[in-house]
Formats: sequence, structure tokens, C-alpha cells
Amino acid sequence: DAPFAVGELFWAVSALLAVLSEERPVVVVLEDVHWAEETLLELVEHLEESLGGARVLIVTTARPDLAARRPDWAAGEARKALALEPLSP
Repeated sequence: DAPFAVGELFWAVSALLAVLSEERPVVVVLEDVHWAEETLLELVEHLEESLGGARVLIVTTARPDLAARRPDWAAGEARKALALEPLSP
């Protein structure tokens, strides 16, 4: 009846993805993370640290304003940023 602690939820998501990735690679796609609560952004960072060698690819999409909120979002060895320009008419 009571909510779970954030740390327990982070552990559970990490454990689930690790188990799933033992059978086959897992791709997690999170769209529009520029609107995400800080807890979700922290979860993504936690997964990067906790999954280690698991075969999990996490793809996030965001508008450029996420960089103002989280300037280090795409920084680091395991992170890559790909800027997409608007489509032409």
C-alpha cells in the first residue's frame, strides 16, 4: 500500500533489464525527455552506471532545451549526441 523507495525502483528496473539482456539485446527508447521529471533522468544515469556489460542500448530523444537543464546529458564515454536539423519544406 505504501510507495516504494526510489532506490528500490532504480534497482528493480536495472535488475529487470539485466535479466532480459541475458537472453537477447534490449533497446529502451524514451521520447521527449526534455519534459521528464528529474527522477527519470536520474534513472537513466543510474542504468548507465549499474548495467555495466549488459547488452542494453538506451536511446533518448529531447529538444535542445534539455542541454540548458542538463548540460552534461550527452557527455561521457558511453553517451553520444546526435543533432537533427528540421526537415525542409
